[in-house]
Amino acid sequence: MQCAVMFLTQDTVTYFQFIIVYGLMGYQPLTYESYVYPVWANVLGWIIAGSSIAMIPGMAVYKLVVTPGTLMQVRS
Repeated sequence: MQCAVMFLTQDTVTYFQFIIVYGLMGYQPLTYESYVYPVWANVLGWIIAGSSIAMIPGMAVYKLVVTPGTLMQVRS
């Protein structure tokens, strides 16, 4: 069971790394008709989007830290 969980975890990390790298390969700054938005606006947009996504693993780590006992005790 532990080996299967480790495989799924590594598989998931690899999958998300692929998605991020593939998305960044064709990245172009945001434009509207002929107007190109400034770099700070693009950075702000990525920070806002990333803050929502970061909450998912952040809450998982938080739950692991505040849950009493070890992982083996919680699992059984």
